[in-house]
Amino acid sequence: RTTMVTNAFLFGTDNYWFQYKDNPCNGHGVSLKAGNPEQLEKLTGVSRFDVLTKGISRVNSLSPTYVSIVYGPDYRNNLLELVTLAMECGAKGISIDFCRGFVNNGSIDDSSTGTYKEIVEDFVRDYDELNRITGGNVSIQMSMPFCVWPADFVQKLINRRQATSVCHVI
Repeated sequence: RTTMVTNAFLFGTDNYWFQYKDNPCNGHGVSLKAGNPEQLEKLTGVSRFDVLTKGISRVNSLSPTYVSIVYGPDYRNNLLELVTLAMECGAKGISIDFCRGFVNNGSIDDSSTGTYKEIVEDFVRDYDELNRITGGNVSIQMSMPFCVWPADFVQKLINRRQATSVCHVI
């Protein structure tokens, strides 16, 4: 069994796609980096958004998958745009992990990721619409401490079986 995790860009090119279709992997994972052409160019230096969306659609035509998004400062104001794009490209659902600060000289540096408070506020704001767009097909990797989230929000995720965590409490 072989699974490929990709940004799906190469699948948007005909030569690669037609060769790949003859010998595909058993499973696929797609990591989405941008929700619009401007964001793609800013984050990757690539301007072929049409090739990217074509590639994501092609991967999902083989076997619909959960598209992964690492939620951080670049997506805090357009998460729903990324989610909508993934679903329009045939995704089965969305898997979200959170970009977090790192230890730098003995202290937490969240200058490039946003504070827990900012991430939580923005994500909770968008969650109900995200859940609606995906038809509830959301997997949220609860990699930030549960104590930074509103308790009723965590309970909602648990009740909907949308939260995964390394914590044994769930």
